[in-house]
Amino acid sequence: MKKISIIIPAYNCERTIEKTINSVLNQSIKNIEIIIIDDGSTDQTSRICKNYQNQINYIKTINQGCSQARNLGIINSTSEYLYFLDSDDWLDSNLLENMYNKATKKKLDIVICGIRKINENFKELSKIHPQINLNTNADYFSSPCNKLYKKSLFKNKDLFFTKDIFCGEDLLFNFKLFTQTSSIGIEKKYFYNYYMNLNSTSNNYKNRIDIYKVLKEMINFSKKYHIYDTMFYEIQNCYKYHGIAYPYDVLQKLKLNNNKDFKNLRKEIELHIKSFKFLENFSIKFYHFYRKFRLKMIFLKKYIKGR
Repeated sequence: MKKISIIIPAYNCERTIEKTINSVLNQSIKNIEIIIIDDGSTDQTSRICKNYQNQINYIKTINQGCSQARNLGIINSTSEYLYFLDSDDWLDSNLLENMYNKATKKKLDIVICGIRKINENFKELSKIHPQINLNTNADYFSSPCNKLYKKSLFKNKDLFFTKDIFCGEDLLFNFKLFTQTSSIGIEKKYFYNYYMNLNSTSNNYKNRIDIYKVLKEMINFSKKYHIYDTMFYEIQNCYKYHGIAYPYDVLQKLKLNNNKDFKNLRKEIELHIKSFKFLENFSIKFYHFYRKFRLKMIFLKKYIKGR
């Protein structure tokens, strides 16, 4: 059996995929497999990947999204552990060996490493250090790309990535996994290098309302596995941070930029928030009122400035 399957979903990533693949081939650990799921790329991604055909398992599919691509990678993997890598990021050379050694020595289901955020000039912007606890609001938590997972966890199909969610699917994925195991450890020394595209405009803001699908799935999963009462406070925090704070950040940007989608998106967000009233306590109600007030202040400032 291979030690680690590295699963890389790839879609129109001709500029970065070569660096990503090479960062895996240059890992100090051997006896691994690299699985690239080409999610219907239309650029030169396929040609570049075929240059590595003797070193990778390359699978081309129709475009179905990152979640489905990762699930296909899980199904086709043959290793003891799984590692998910995005097609524009790369790994420190000893990362996988250190994570694998820690996992096998301590008999862990999940090992978490730190994240180093890098800009387009390869300059380090910040570092995110991991913790073990389940915290949906923490920067280290949601990404699957700074975690090594025991393959045996995925005998339960409920723990796969949820299809048809394009924003927040990683958060939901880790929420489910972290509730089903306490066998979690940390690799402190080495980092997953996360490429930050600072020119991206709010990263597909229309998909941000997928967070409400995520919240519903969290609630349904928690009830199915009889952990709803235990997870209620965490779901509340997720609702406040991801269901109110993030969407209102997007609305503020759209309003400041006079984006034509602002009005419809605001109505849609408010309808979704209304459907989760049962999660609100005084603190969350006050926070929601505060964010609406801040948004109204933007209206007022623009009105005064326009007079």
